Amino acid sequence: MSNKNLTILGIAAVLMASWAIVQSKIAGKAIKPTPKIATYLIQGLEPAAIASIIVGTDPNSVKLNRVEKSFVVANLDNYPAEMKVVNDLITNILDMKTLDIITSNPDNFTELQVADNKYRSLVKFFDKDGKLIAGVIAGKRATNIGGTYVRMVGSNDVYTVERINYAYDSAMQYVKKTILELKEDDIASVFVTDPNGSYTLNRDPAGGEIVLSGIKQGQKGKPEECKQIFGALENLSFESVMNESSVPKNIIFDRTYSCMLKDSTIYALSFAKSDGKTLARCRAEFSDTNDVVKENKVESKEELKRKEAKLLGKDNVDKFNKNHLGWVYTITPWRAEALTKKLSDLVVEDSTKKVNIDTQSIEEVFKK
Repeated sequence: MSNKNLTILGIAAVLMASWAIVQSKIAGKAIKPTPKIATYLIQGLEPAAIASIIVGTDPNSVKLNRVEKSFVVANLDNYPAEMKVVNDLITNILDMKTLDIITSNPDNFTELQVADNKYRSLVKFFDKDGKLIAGVIAGKRATNIGGTYVRMVGSNDVYTVERINYAYDSAMQYVKKTILELKEDDIASVFVTDPNGSYTLNRDPAGGEIVLSGIKQGQKGKPEECKQIFGALENLSFESVMNESSVPKNIIFDRTYSCMLKDSTIYALSFAKSDGKTLARCRAEFSDTNDVVKENKVESKEELKRKEAKLLGKDNVDKFNKNHLGWVYTITPWRAEALTKKLSDLVVEDSTKKVNIDTQSIEEVFKK
């Protein structure tokens, strides 16, 4: 072989070596072989072994603790978590399947957003002794090659996994924020009090009109405002929650909103103002205290339905009190305004004849 050929071969070898070095330094490319079959990122973890979950890092982390078969949100005075949301979080992590291994070089973690201090989502599972079972750091979407970058806590291997849902990073996203879901047609009466007085809203049996009681002669209620207050408990939700023991002692709950349904269920809310927010406590009662008795005869379908509805109403009251007694909620401002309107905000001068409704006042029913 001539000197000229040897020189050409030498130059080619140098170029190939240089190209290999460049390739190995590309952050986003795999330096290990791609798995031929997708495998679960976390294997052998039993959900029942998870005693607590931490999402994110302090001081803004969300902490979920197991209580028997459920979880509570530690950030919200251990308010019960919505189990569907928690189960979805666990399932989303355990169902991750690796598509490819991208890098094992920590220098690439920040760029891929899987670093300990820069990430899109961080979820850690702990056992009952507080020992870390598994943790997953989810980074940015791998738009060019598909999937999402992820890394196990304590590992340097970064994989792509099939598209995932990032974990919620707010404590309120782990609770059911709806307190009540009533239908206006099921409401019979509403009774509202404040330090300056009280008023009652009833539905006119004849025309279905919402009628305001407790007003002076020559006054009448504003139809739209009365209707808004009458149905104010439809889809009632809250912005935040705390245990009743956390409420400052100087907070006074001096306003009430009581709603009686046609099946004798009463939902009562009491309100207080604090730092420009409206706080609410909730409870329920079933005003029909007569026992449901099975008659020693053949009962009609209508009678059986009435008894079934009564039993269901009592069960709903028990469930409501179990879920809400002992908790204080912050109500959204626009809903709080509807629930605490003063009588003076609802009346206009009127010389027409008032409508008389022969209905038992919710005030009398609800008195103890």
